[in-house]
Amino acid sequence: MAKVLQPLQLQAFLAIGSYKTPPVGACRIGKNNPVGKPMLLLLDGFFFAFHTVLVLFNVIGWIPKRTRRLNLICLVVTAVSWFVMGAWNGIGYCVLTDWHWQVRQALGIHDPEGSFIELLIVKLTGWHAPAPFVQISAGIVFVAALVASVIVNIRQSRLPRGSARLSTQ
Repeated sequence: MAKVLQPLQLQAFLAIGSYKTPPVGACRIGKNNPVGKPMLLLLDGFFFAFHTVLVLFNVIGWIPKRTRRLNLICLVVTAVSWFVMGAWNGIGYCVLTDWHWQVRQALGIHDPEGSFIELLIVKLTGWHAPAPFVQISAGIVFVAALVASVIVNIRQSRLPRGSARLSTQ
């Protein structure tokens, strides 16, 4: 059963961030599952690639005009995962991270990192960044990208079709 954040848990999250990975025994992909190791390795690679691209797209996808609307949709879906689904699973909950961690646990890999961003930093740099630093930084970057995306989407929707830019005169 999903847990609901109590007021003290919410305060604790607001202070330092919170989503925790499921305990080792909570993996729903297990030894009795017919999914073999080659498929799990393929899924692990897929989740690394897809999740990394999605994170990058969330951060910079608002810049090209062609991807602005899709970027805003992706940011809203991310916010729903972090905050709506997070109300039951811990604020900052990411369904992709949850699924990825299940695959990695089935492979016998037990990541001490609590988030995909933490794991990505470790894989790319070898640095084990403090979880609160990563969570707060991710939140700041997310809010900045969301604000930028909303602004450029509003500006773009106000332009007449075929117009590149309104004159400043």
